[in-house]
Amino acid sequence: MVARGDMAVEMPLEQVPLVTKRCIELSRQYAKPVIVATEVLGSMVNSPVPTRAEASDCANAVLDGADATMTSNETAVGKYPAVTVQTMSRISQYATENGYDRIPSVELDMSSTGAVSSAAVDLADKLNAKAIVAYTQTGRTVHRISRERPAAPIYGLTNNEHTYHWLALSWGTEGFLISEDYHDMNRHDLMIFTDKVLREAGKVEDGDKIVVLSTAQGERQAGRTDSIYVHTVGACD
Repeated sequence: MVARGDMAVEMPLEQVPLVTKRCIELSRQYAKPVIVATEVLGSMVNSPVPTRAEASDCANAVLDGADATMTSNETAVGKYPAVTVQTMSRISQYATENGYDRIPSVELDMSSTGAVSSAAVDLADKLNAKAIVAYTQTGRTVHRISRERPAAPIYGLTNNEHTYHWLALSWGTEGFLISEDYHDMNRHDLMIFTDKVLREAGKVEDGDKIVVLSTAQGERQAGRTDSIYVHTVGACD
């Protein structure tokens, strides 16, 4: 979390904007979800409308590559907590949808999982895939996909409740908490199960192309994502 209020105590205020940008850049490089906080919409403690400068500040956090922006006093003691959240959501969504091409790329740390995740993003882009689906124990694979800001939505499937909640912080990601043990599924069964989960959620239709990441059958150690599948929904029915 980039707590700009605390940063301003430790350094001259004119340094805070550039240090904030550098913190966001490093967090994305190492696949750590990054939150920009402190007075993002500060005037909304007492006003139902933010200043134009605050709206720009919120949007620029998104355009710099932050995964999330956070309220503090605005919702803790402010007069308009619900309106504040709605306003922040609206600004962030507009910045994402209309400023997507302005979000900077980032230098990647290329671990084996990072390389697999990056390849999946490239595949999804070239194939115009409907979604990128990642089976994950810790969420790290999803974070590595998310940091590249793919055009396709990311769906993280996990049977770990902590990881499921953690995925909410990753840009462009929706988590699914599943009860099934996917580690022992062969490729055919895994694709059938993937179709079932996404169809029931209304995320895909038959004929949609998706990119799926998982571990080898029987592999249970976290951090071992090593398999990419290009799958057409319904092909295994």
